[in-house]
Amino acid sequence: MSTTKSTSKKDNENKDEVITFRLTAEQYAPFKKQIEDNNTNKSSFFRQLTLANQHFVVESKELPKDTARLLFLANKVSNNLNQLAKRVHQSHRADVVDKNLYIRTLNTLQDLQKLWNEAVKKC
Repeated sequence: MSTTKSTSKKDNENKDEVITFRLTAEQYAPFKKQIEDNNTNKSSFFRQLTLANQHFVVESKELPKDTARLLFLANKVSNNLNQLAKRVHQSHRADVVDKNLYIRTLNTLQDLQKLWNEAVKKC
């Protein structure tokens, strides 16, 4: 079985500008299969990918640093709010907290929930 790479007139034109970049082996792995499957070389593949808008998206498994931090803080806040709600409810049932304070606290928690939901929608 012979493998011949198709070349067009544009592929044979002199290319004066050199663009280079480096990838880790892990970053390159998905492209390697595509290059082999398309029977082309790295240069031609990345040229087509860039110039012809042939999109190949590699999803990162890592969250950006600020997103990871925001998620961490959101988890802590939600945990604290849940603890507060539980404590107020238990105190009210044990008649430690009067009904007015209990209702004000629940209203505040509901307001915080609304603010949180609005903030999440904006993200």
